[in-house]
Amino acid sequence: MDSDLERLLDAALQLPRPDLEKLHAIIGGLLEATERSNQPIPGERRGRIEWKTIPNKKQGKEYGPYPYLRYWKDGKLKSKYLKDLPSHFNEP
Repeated sequence: MDSDLERLLDAALQLPRPDLEKLHAIIGGLLEATERSNQPIPGERRGRIEWKTIPNKKQGKEYGPYPYLRYWKDGKLKSKYLKDLPSHFNEP
């Protein structure tokens, strides 16, 4: 296991159960969102990467697009900014 994964595992072991469940939903959504097929499997979590532009109404400019992981958790659509996502995931 590489050192980044070991650090992540060490950090995950310190999390309380509710935070582990949130992390599980985020990772499941991220895995599904980064699959090229995007064919939903019954009973699986659904997630996608959404590229959003952020408007600056004061200056009349738009910034982005920025990647956000969108996934369902407890009947609510959640969003997580993916600041380090490689731009090749923005391809159709």
